[in-house]
Amino acid sequence: SMEETIRKGSEVEVSSTEEGFADAWFRGILQENPTKSGRKKLRVRYLTLLNDDALSPLIENIEPRFIRPVPPENEYNGIVLEEGTVVDADHKDGWWTGVIIKKLENGKFWVYYDSPPDIIEFERNQLRPHLRWSGWKWLRPDIQELDKSMFSSGTMAEVSTIVDKAEVAWFPAMIIKEIEVDGEKKFIVKDCNKHLSFSGDEARTNSTIDSSRVRPTPPPFPVEKYELMDRVEVFRGSVWRQGLVRGVLDHNCYMVCLVVTAAAPVVKHSDLRPCKVWEDGQTPVIETPSN
Repeated sequence: SMEETIRKGSEVEVSSTEEGFADAWFRGILQENPTKSGRKKLRVRYLTLLNDDALSPLIENIEPRFIRPVPPENEYNGIVLEEGTVVDADHKDGWWTGVIIKKLENGKFWVYYDSPPDIIEFERNQLRPHLRWSGWKWLRPDIQELDKSMFSSGTMAEVSTIVDKAEVAWFPAMIIKEIEVDGEKKFIVKDCNKHLSFSGDEARTNSTIDSSRVRPTPPPFPVEKYELMDRVEVFRGSVWRQGLVRGVLDHNCYMVCLVVTAAAPVVKHSDLRPCKVWEDGQTPVIETPSN
């Protein structure tokens, strides 16, 4: 029972019922002993949350059902962090519960949150396996079954945008979630140019867009050398724009005429790719447009 596991002076974790904080746990010190009935609110002094004056620690009276002991280290033994593992991430002064959707080769992890929908990148040392406190023992949640469809959470895609008032260009984005608004399929996406680091105010960089503006990232089409008059897409101003090869230069560079503006910048081979069109249908076909 609560009285046996924590007492006055114990370090505890407190969950919140506030909108947007439902899956977060905050550390605190219990300032009084729990009662036998468990009815009375308990005073907790937070370790990371401050009062409005931003100087003194926040102290609140909390219902006992929102208070739990701190999970002991030995409870994590044998839990492997893999895709589908429910984890808590050390973020914004608390531990926030989400699901690992991708383990990156550099040892970092992408963690998906459902409310508000977001994907945030964390280092291994910012994560711990999520455990639930039953009131007398710790329980592990099951591994989540992840959706692996073409536009599932965490998939890289491209989103159309209009540049120079006329041209449809494409920018790299990450799919956060597919949603339905008034019967229409839409996607919440994160623009990957502006916020590759996923730090700072993540929420502001997410936008909801029509499904017609989303396409998969084209697979790599290796081209050793582009020829004069090849139709290409050129990565400029953080979007892929349509162009025409007008000059083959030294050092793996080309002069590319932008189709809409007629500007002719010199670009590196690595900033070019063949021009392909996404035909949206049951079977994805990527076709080269006819000249």
